[in-house]
Amino acid sequence: MTAPIPEPAHRSGCATCATSACCVRLEPELTGFDIARLARARGLAADEIARLAPGHGDLAQADGVLLDGPDRVWLLQLRPADPRAPRAERRCAFLLHLAPGVDRCGVYAHRPMLCRTFPTELTVAGVMVATPEAICPPNAWDIARTDLAGARQVHLRAAIERELHRAALARWNAAASEREAAPRDAVIAAFFAWLERVTAALEAALAPHLATPAAVEAAARDLDLPRDGDDRPADALGPSAGADAGPALVATLRAALDRFPEHRFR
Repeated sequence: MTAPIPEPAHRSGCATCATSACCVRLEPELTGFDIARLARARGLAADEIARLAPGHGDLAQADGVLLDGPDRVWLLQLRPADPRAPRAERRCAFLLHLAPGVDRCGVYAHRPMLCRTFPTELTVAGVMVATPEAICPPNAWDIARTDLAGARQVHLRAAIERELHRAALARWNAAASEREAAPRDAVIAAFFAWLERVTAALEAALAPHLATPAAVEAAARDLDLPRDGDDRPADALGPSAGADAGPALVATLRAALDRFPEHRFR
């Protein structure tokens, strides 16, 4: 288990939000780290937290999951309460209705990274507040009321986790064309079981490098993060990288990934 994720001291409109629109209109994409935190906190299985939903196009290069060949891509998303509901009414399964106009996250301390960072983003220029006006109430966010240092730490943690998650998915996807034919449900079950194991190994390898803000900054530098406009996992984490490719942290993480080649869960 890795170090707790800090809570930025934002003075935003989230605490008084009366719409919860982001918890209804957005379907956050998850990493294995997000699922692991929620699984530990709520005692749920991975497929009770996440679902694989049809994806599109270039997502196969980064966050897409291949189950039965290269022609169809799936995205790992937070499971909605009712997947059959109209898109604009598809509430998060963990959104609690407390009173009229008052809905709140039921897993706030363990919420996914994309939920934690919304609507801010981290670029090479620093933390920026995006334009959430289409979802958030007016004037809910501005840069002056944003804890930039705290937000940077959360963004770096999120970027590190997504980088490792993508590197793991790249290995799963590379073997898609060689995977033995099996019912889709069986492949999905195998995927979630593999993701749980590989994420646990990555968490253990990463934990010493997330103990302090300075350690997080150093880990991000070792992984060349943050990057603008680059969705590819670091080449040094790939299975074909040499043993001496990159800093010691990269070698440690690559070794953790190497413990779970595709044939072990086929």
